[in-house]
Amino acid sequence: MAFEIKMPQLGLTMEEGTVAKWLKQEGDSVKKGDVLLEITTDKLTSEIESEADGVLLKIVAEEGEDVPVKGLLGYIGEAGEQIAQASAPAAAPAPTSAPVPAPAEAKKAGDTSVVVVGGGPGGYVAAIRAAQLGGKVTLIEKINWEVHV
Repeated sequence: MAFEIKMPQLGLTMEEGTVAKWLKQEGDSVKKGDVLLEITTDKLTSEIESEADGVLLKIVAEEGEDVPVKGLLGYIGEAGEQIAQASAPAAAPAPTSAPVPAPAEAKKAGDTSVVVVGGGPGGYVAAIRAAQLGGKVTLIEKINWEVHV
């Protein structure tokens, strides 16, 4: 069964990436860890490594194409293996009369609550970043657990 190469989420706010350059071509043999392609986001350029051994069967996303996070980039499998998805294009969704909700479910900034336990080097930074992204943050820190009655 063919392994799907998908667009990784390289950052907390990443929604899509652009295929900058394929370093392997269809039919090329690949090993786990080989660099397959380069993608760019608004903040960085990154190399995407193969997570499987085999042959690059199909390139789905061409160079210059924007692909959403978890979107399909290509397939790796055994030489000569058939890919069902590649031969038949996906059917378009049937039109509906109901309005389509926004991707973020129309959440407003501040609708997300975040609790960070521990204000050490990681907790402190996590609390600040969550607040910068609009979350309502509570930081719980152990100062003194003594109970006085």
